[in-house]
Amino acid sequence: MSTLVASAVVATAMLSNCSWNHPGRNPYRGTVGEAVSRYIDIPAPVRTRLIAKIESGQADDTAAIMRDTIAGKYDYSPQITDMHFGQRTVCGAVTRDEWAATRREMGKVYCVDNHCLIVPKICGNISRVHRVAGEGGGGGIGGGAAPATVAVPRPAAPGWVRAASPDEVAAADTMAEMATTPMTQLSGFASPFGTASYAPDLTSRNPSTDTGLAQPGPAPSPVPEPATFGMLGAGLAVLCGVMRRRARREAAPGA
Repeated sequence: MSTLVASAVVATAMLSNCSWNHPGRNPYRGTVGEAVSRYIDIPAPVRTRLIAKIESGQADDTAAIMRDTIAGKYDYSPQITDMHFGQRTVCGAVTRDEWAATRREMGKVYCVDNHCLIVPKICGNISRVHRVAGEGGGGGIGGGAAPATVAVPRPAAPGWVRAASPDEVAAADTMAEMATTPMTQLSGFASPFGTASYAPDLTSRNPSTDTGLAQPGPAPSPVPEPATFGMLGAGLAVLCGVMRRRARREAAPGA
């Protein structure tokens, strides 16, 4: 079974381990603020500064991401963690073991204090990277000595944990998006009391007498719509279909 732990009841699909062997296939489509705000262990003032640096393009380094190393004018741990995919999916660890030894993907590195984020050019998948103390320029990119920093490497995922495939990552992202998309956008739901749509700021309108003018009336009670369950079921069906196709490919002779 996959390490997929996405749920349609949360705003973000969190996966423990994912494949990044095909960069650019599922680029990040959210905002910088949304991505950086998910790193809740980083102090809020530091997150604010990181967002400002990324949005203004004030990178501290341009690094080459390779199969086994990350090289720039500073030294970095080879692991990339907490990578954003699609709109709402975050992977705790990513693998790139199928890359050719000669492959390089460039990325901009933004650091505040001891917290560094890397944004690959090919996909914009905002992720975390860890600068380590020592001399920089491990890959001949840039040069000069790096200031001493505290190394904060994340332990690698256990070898027996299978990385989620790109299809599984996409399915998780779809489910997370469905869980947070307003019902009026998903199904075009029409109120049985008329054509009015009710949002938190429109609770003063009375659907039984709606004439386009604000009418006094009680706020509608939040009642789950039947389409909600259909939406969740559709998301689970998508995910199950992906898993069945993967299982058939793995079981096929010569696979």
